[in-house]
Amino acid sequence: MLVNPALVVALIAAPPVVERFELSNGVRAVVVHVPDAPKQTTFTFLPLSLATDGPNEAQWSHLVEHLLIRSTDPHALQADGMEFNGETGPECLRLDSYAAPEQWRASIERHAKWLAARSFDADTLEREKVMIAGEERGTSTSGFTHKWAIAAWNQIIRHGLDHAAVHGDVAGASVESVMGAARARLPIDQSVLIATIGPAEPDAVRAAMQEMLGGLPVGMPDASRKKAAAPRLEGDVTATWDLPTRHVLIWWRLPDASPATRAAATALFMDAQMRLQTLKVGGEKPGVVLIHPVVNTPEGSCFIVNLRLAPGIDPAAARNEVVQAMNSGNPEMALRLGRMNAMNWGPAPDFAASRRNLQGRMRDLLEGQWLLTRSMEEFNWGMPAEAIAGSLRELTAESIRPVAERLRGAPTGSLVLEPRD
Repeated sequence: MLVNPALVVALIAAPPVVERFELSNGVRAVVVHVPDAPKQTTFTFLPLSLATDGPNEAQWSHLVEHLLIRSTDPHALQADGMEFNGETGPECLRLDSYAAPEQWRASIERHAKWLAARSFDADTLEREKVMIAGEERGTSTSGFTHKWAIAAWNQIIRHGLDHAAVHGDVAGASVESVMGAARARLPIDQSVLIATIGPAEPDAVRAAMQEMLGGLPVGMPDASRKKAAAPRLEGDVTATWDLPTRHVLIWWRLPDASPATRAAATALFMDAQMRLQTLKVGGEKPGVVLIHPVVNTPEGSCFIVNLRLAPGIDPAAARNEVVQAMNSGNPEMALRLGRMNAMNWGPAPDFAASRRNLQGRMRDLLEGQWLLTRSMEEFNWGMPAEAIAGSLRELTAESIRPVAERLRGAPTGSLVLEPRD
C-alpha cells in the first residue's frame, strides 16, 4: 500500500516539471520528472468500475484487472526490478508499476501490453479466482466489505436482481465470457489516462509512450454493455448477497456529473464525514461507515453512504440515523472545508526533504503516492489538478446549495444487504 498523504508536507520553490499530452490514439498522459526519485512509478486508469459491471457479472471489472496484469506476468507480481499491482473500486480500474530507474522503458511496455490485452488464459483465470476469494475472506473478517457492497448495489439497484452473487459471479466465470466482457468494455481512447513519475527524462518517456501505446488501435466500448438492465434507483430495497457481512447503503441522486457538482459533493462529504464517524444507534456504534461522494453510472451520479452493520444493529434504525445525520449538514462548514481542501492541490512537495524522514519501502513509494492521489482525482474529475483546485477554491454558498439541499432532503433510495443463508 502507498503511504499516507499527510506525510508529504514540505513545499519547494521550483516544483518538478509536469507535462500533459495526448497520444495519437487519444490516450491521455501525465509525465512528472523527479530526477532523484528512487523509482519510476506508473499508473493506468480505465473507466471500468464495480458500480458499472454488467448483470450477473458482479466485480468482473476486478477480475479483468487481475487478468490484465497476469497477461504479462502469470505467476508473480515482481519481475526484472519491477513490481506490479492493481485496484478496482466504485469509479475506476487502476494498474500500477513500480520500477527501478533503469527499467522505466520496460515498465511502460508492461502498461502498453496490459492496455492491449484481450485474451486470457483459463488456468490463470482459475488461479485468480482463488486470489479474489482470499480478498473476500480477508475483508469479510476485518469488516471492510464496502467495495463488494458497491458491486452488489450495482447488481441489485442498477440491474434489478434480488440476489447479488458477488463471489459466485467470479467463481462461475468462464474464460470465454470474461474475454468477451473485456473486449466489449475495455477502451483505447481519451477515457484512458496513464501517469508516470520518476527520474526518466520527459522527452524520452513521451517518445516511448507514443511508440508503445500511441500505436494501439482506437477501441470504443460497446455502449449497450453500459446500460442498466432494470434500474430502480428510487425507493427502499432489501436483498441478499453471498458474503457474510450486512450493509445498508443510502444514496442521494446528484444534479449532474459536472466539476461544480463534484466540488460541492466533495465539500459536503468532508462535513458529513465528521458526523457519521460518531454515529450511534441505540447508544452503540452501528458499524463501519464509508462515504462515496460521487459514484457515476450511465443513469446518473449518486452520493452514497455505505455502512457495514455491526452485529445486532437494526438496519432500519441505522438508515434513519444516517439520514438524520445527513439532513443536519452544515453547508457553511462544508464550504470552508472545501476551500481548505484546495490547498492539497498546490505545488509538489520537496520530495528529497520528505524522503529523509522515511525509511525503506515508504521512502521508495513517496513520489508514487503523491502522483496517485492527484492522477486518480484527475481521472475521476476529468480535469487537471490545477483546475480541481480552482473548482474547490471557487465554491460559494450559491454553488454548493443545489447539492446541499438534496443531501438535506429524503434520500433517493436505500439498500439493505443481508447474507443469504
